[in-house]
Amino acid sequence: MKRNRENGVKERGQITNQHDEMTELSLMFNELMNSLKQAFRQQQFIEDASHELKTPLSIIHRHLSR
Repeated sequence: MKRNRENGVKERGQITNQHDEMTELSLMFNELMNSLKQAFRQQQFIEDASHELKTPLSIIHRHLSR
């Protein structure tokens, strides 16, 4: 978790072949980081698409307002 705080969501917990609480916690942590990374990607896509559509829509709106 310290590495994750320092390096961002790309870090993952180490998974061992043991069947203990730490391995289970690492698996859940990794799933959480994967979900968080996916959410960031989706948010970035929405922001990028919104930005890219703003100018053409403004131009169309100006032409229609005349």
